[in-house]
Amino acid sequence: MPSSSRLNLKSLLLLISSFTAVTCYAPLEPADDKAYLAIWLDTNPDAGDDTPAKAVSRTGLTFPFYHFAFDIPSDYQVTLEDGKTHGVKELVQETKGNAGVYLTLYPKYGFDKVDDEAISQLVKVVKDFHDSNMSVFVRYAPEMNGDFNEYGQRPTAFKESWIKLYKALHEQTGGNSSNSTSPSSNSTTTPTLRRRFVRRQATNSTIIGVPGNSGNSTTPAGSGNNSTTTDSPNNSTTTPSAQRNPNVALVWSPNMGFSPIANITDQSSPDFKLLDTNNDTKITAEDDYYAAYWPGDEYVDWVGLSIYAFGYSGSNLDNIHVEPGYVEGIINNSTQSFYETYAKGKGKPMSVSETGAPWATGVEPAEGVTELGRKKEFWSQFITNDTFHSTYPLVKLFCQFEFNKTEDVPPRPHVRDYRITFNNTILEAFKADLKIGNSTQGSSNSTAGRFIWATNNTSEFIAPFLEGSGISGNGTASGNGTAGRNGNGNGTGTVNNTLTPGGTRNISAFGGAAPSFGSVAYLPFISTLASLFLVFAAFL
Repeated sequence: MPSSSRLNLKSLLLLISSFTAVTCYAPLEPADDKAYLAIWLDTNPDAGDDTPAKAVSRTGLTFPFYHFAFDIPSDYQVTLEDGKTHGVKELVQETKGNAGVYLTLYPKYGFDKVDDEAISQLVKVVKDFHDSNMSVFVRYAPEMNGDFNEYGQRPTAFKESWIKLYKALHEQTGGNSSNSTSPSSNSTTTPTLRRRFVRRQATNSTIIGVPGNSGNSTTPAGSGNNSTTTDSPNNSTTTPSAQRNPNVALVWSPNMGFSPIANITDQSSPDFKLLDTNNDTKITAEDDYYAAYWPGDEYVDWVGLSIYAFGYSGSNLDNIHVEPGYVEGIINNSTQSFYETYAKGKGKPMSVSETGAPWATGVEPAEGVTELGRKKEFWSQFITNDTFHSTYPLVKLFCQFEFNKTEDVPPRPHVRDYRITFNNTILEAFKADLKIGNSTQGSSNSTAGRFIWATNNTSEFIAPFLEGSGISGNGTASGNGTAGRNGNGNGTGTVNNTLTPGGTRNISAFGGAAPSFGSVAYLPFISTLASLFLVFAAFL
């Protein structure tokens, strides 16, 4: 074959292989211009006796996820001021909407106690949520890199336990969502349907019209609420992950930054060797803060960090200004960028798993600092900041820590108030900033805007992407209805050809008009075909 012909054929094969790279989404991941705002309430009767229904009444906001924390093993019950125990499902259902649950689980008694019985009990609880059309985030053993947790700084045991729990939750929770339908397509999801996810491409992908991405895609941008933007990932291959329940997501979530090692002294131990990432026989801030705890790409759905604006400034404690760029410096600092490595680098959506700017009660503030001013300085750096969302589009969940609690902070214990929804002046300022962040919200139905809110459609999962949207029992798209979803109710998309959440984004195997595959089951075949094209092209 003449060299010019070989060159043309090679270029064609490379072009085809790049088109067949398919970008899909993690379980519960919203579209690239959407995000969740979750809330962690203090249900302790001695401290707050707060509940999801009270939060909705107090704020007028229908949060998509409510956070609850338990030790594991646990009975997963909450005791309120009435002295009675209440199930998490019951408390969330009191909001009269389709909100989901965000569970944090602490292996307080050791990883060995998270045995088959404990996992089976958790699976039963999560399956009960799922069978009630409640999406579930599970954040297991959070802040595992910290020296302040009983289970902290034990990477070997952590990874073994994580993988075991991950497999159980995805393989055993199933899917009993026979009554879950896309609101505008009249299609039904079969109870046993599970979708195969393909890992998001982390190289050279561009989402046209979304700032902060880089790549060489030339797909034209859409405009307005009904626009359609198509991904065209280039120069990358995909590998199918294990089958996963699309309405259950596990969040791998360490603590921000470096924690001095307090629980490991034996330099010959497997844990020490894992933590000594630069092999200098010392564990210091020069080592990777997080890598020792990474269980493997195939065992993580979301990544996350806890991000707080603590003060520690002498006599003023927390009551100081939040410096500009504080949040960005945590997730994308020059020493170790969590966002670049674990979100963008591994193609995972990111959760700010718990967050707040505490105000120290009874402590003299620094000059010019007020509680409202300090908290606004914090949330306006990321939650309500359009530039942040555009620059870091994979940060798709923010969970407000809504506690007023006593904490042992030198030189003496102080009461720290993290809350933003109990003081009406602070709440109204926050809600005003949400509108600045291109978000509005009615009392029960979501409208166009960045944040996804719970609706009063309790027969539908909150997840805006792969649940429903015209998928029939065998995974094949059918019908010509539209797929308006929670994030953008007035958008449209042809269900026959694409899996489209409110018309905001198509998942297309060929970067342009979507082919009539319809079934996610074809994705492994497409990925394999792309790889074969690349191998063949390499020999030309």
